[in-house]
Amino acid sequence: MSHHIAYDHQCPDCQAWYVPYDVTVPCPQCGLVEKERFDFVRYAAGLLRTNLRKYHSYSPPAWYVGSYSDHLASLLFMIFEAHRVANPPCSFEEMAREIVNRLEWRDQEYGKDYLYQLALRVHAELEKRMEEDAAEPAVSWWRRLLGRFGRSRR
Repeated sequence: MSHHIAYDHQCPDCQAWYVPYDVTVPCPQCGLVEKERFDFVRYAAGLLRTNLRKYHSYSPPAWYVGSYSDHLASLLFMIFEAHRVANPPCSFEEMAREIVNRLEWRDQEYGKDYLYQLALRVHAELEKRMEEDAAEPAVSWWRRLLGRFGRSRR
């Protein structure tokens, strides 16, 4: 079972739904810059990484949307998985733009570029974590070996 991101937020001025994930992120509808911040990028990258490891897909087998952040996560799952299986391969930016443009936005057109920019930020964070993971196995193996012999690394 995947973890969820239980965070909802609406702009106090225009009531637009969004997640203020960085100090440079204003409300995508009215431009208000709030003081409130939520570390959504880190959480979303963690979910994507966990899903890929556990399910061999960025999309979990089932996903309940219980918050606006869960809704954003489900859209990110779709974008990242489409990029992973794209044939022929394309850049992440191209895939994210294509999917965001295909979504039905209705009265939330303001979310279109917001989701695209969020996907790019989460992609950069996930790439960083994947690079760290690539270096981790040797360290983990060594720590496990030392633990077997009752030694701790200082």
